[in-house]
Amino acid sequence: EVELRPLAPDEALVRVRACGVCGWDVIVARTVARDWSPIGHEIAGTVEALGSAVRGFQVGDPVVVENSTFCGVCAQCKRGNVVHCTSLDGHRSPGGFADFIIVRYTGLYPLGALSFRAGALAEPLTVAIDMVEAAEIPLSGHVAVFGPGPIGLMIARLALAKGAARVYLTGHAHSGARW
Repeated sequence: EVELRPLAPDEALVRVRACGVCGWDVIVARTVARDWSPIGHEIAGTVEALGSAVRGFQVGDPVVVENSTFCGVCAQCKRGNVVHCTSLDGHRSPGGFADFIIVRYTGLYPLGALSFRAGALAEPLTVAIDMVEAAEIPLSGHVAVFGPGPIGLMIARLALAKGAARVYLTGHAHSGARW
């Protein structure tokens, strides 16, 4: 049990309704974590409370939680280079395998009509989209995807949607241990 602290003006309290298990979570839990460590960064939930400066959200809104949020005030953020935020690590979600989490409201996105389970797939989907965009797949190109996990499967579908003629998916069978 962890006691919740009061919300800062720019924070929201989110009741976690779904959290995916990422391969990284498994690695951290097995090799790095000591005693207890907050893991889980594929999160969807419901807004339960809002800080005084939060705009654009209401209590009860279903949301997806971004796993790391830019600060908005460092030199990189002010230049519009939010992916190079110098305090990004200070704004990571505290672990979705909890009943509640406190996050900056700038890391919340409306879930819309999607289910919470589908919302928890938003983070791995963004990874897949980044990979497909970085690959610059030519129309009618051939694509090899190494790893038939959730992100690999998403990459395969996205590559086809981008116009790949063939997608080759390879990896280990799921019948054996993966780690």
